[in-house]
Amino acid sequence: MKMKKLCYYFVSIALAIVCSVLIGTLLLTAVYSIPLVAIEKNVQSSASTFEYDKSHDKLFTWCSSTLDIYTDSYMFSEATYNGDEIALKKAMASYYSTIGEKDVLDSFIDHNINNVEYDNKIGYSRYWHGYLIFLKPLLLLFDYTGIRIINTIAQCVLTLCLLLLLYKSGLRYLIIPYLITVAFLMPITCFMCMQFSSCFYIFSIASIVILLCKKGIYNEKIAILIFAFSGISTAFFDFLTFPITTFGIPAILYLCLTLKQPIKKIVKKLCVIFGSWLVGYAGMWFSKWLVASIVLQKNVITEGMKSISTRTSHITPGTDSALNTVPLLGVFVRNFRALFFTPVTIVFLAFVIITIVLIIRRKHIDKTQIFEKRNAFIPFACIGVLPIIWYVFTVNHSSVH
Repeated sequence: MKMKKLCYYFVSIALAIVCSVLIGTLLLTAVYSIPLVAIEKNVQSSASTFEYDKSHDKLFTWCSSTLDIYTDSYMFSEATYNGDEIALKKAMASYYSTIGEKDVLDSFIDHNINNVEYDNKIGYSRYWHGYLIFLKPLLLLFDYTGIRIINTIAQCVLTLCLLLLLYKSGLRYLIIPYLITVAFLMPITCFMCMQFSSCFYIFSIASIVILLCKKGIYNEKIAILIFAFSGISTAFFDFLTFPITTFGIPAILYLCLTLKQPIKKIVKKLCVIFGSWLVGYAGMWFSKWLVASIVLQKNVITEGMKSISTRTSHITPGTDSALNTVPLLGVFVRNFRALFFTPVTIVFLAFVIITIVLIIRRKHIDKTQIFEKRNAFIPFACIGVLPIIWYVFTVNHSSVH
């Protein structure tokens, strides 16, 4: 790629990040201006649901999936923070409250059910916490249960729209694999947990946009902006759950729409869109550290770098000793073991076996076609290896979550 062209793309992504930072900051400041009195009733009703789910968080006794209401309690605690700071400072600091030595979940329940006053204020400034631009307005009308119902409907509608677009776009063969992929995310947990929903919405919307723009997707500029905004949105909304999906799933659809092109061109385009997503993701995240440092008059950049250092280390969660290291093999075993204890595992294995049998039973196979398909496998393999790379570089985080 020519240097002039590369500079043009970089400037385009940089402008997209700057615009996103300005809009995101304004929206967060606006929602922090919502009077807490207006959402108090729904917040207290939500606390009752949190209290119930605390002891009923496992979906099935035989399944590895659980609800993560602990992280959701962070989100609700931030949404209901009632300090004297100006709205902009609240938006950048993302304060949440606790009671004594209690964690954020127990504190949220105790405050809203037993009327115990908060006595600690803690900042969570290294994330954007963009979900608050939806959560706070929703709390004006709904409690946690109502938001879960809306979440369920919205995700089902998006999935249905995407399936219809796959059908109309000539990608019908992706319908079953896509459904299996979504099923592996445990849709019930995505429906019921706010924090698991962000990446689902981002990769669903990005995929829909790609399918709607399929005629213009060959235009590199359009593809770059789609993936750049996917990365930007991930940094803004996600609580570091499964961010790779916001690149990987749209990228697979993008590749399937461009498979008729030469393999070298496809690999080149894959590198370009991944670079766009990565720059958007990293740039938007770093922008929060920079803006928060200016607004809060403290070094949030150092705080963010320290968090990255911890999350990419091999130190056992909850310890500081280099002797208590997390083995990389243990991270893989733990994560893949969870993958094979889901309701959809048998369906997935059956699909793989049936596909292999159908390929073997084909009597007439064109050798040229085999070579072409073998080459086409390369870019998909590159996408498939991304979660492995994620585990390698985020050992501590992948061990905890």
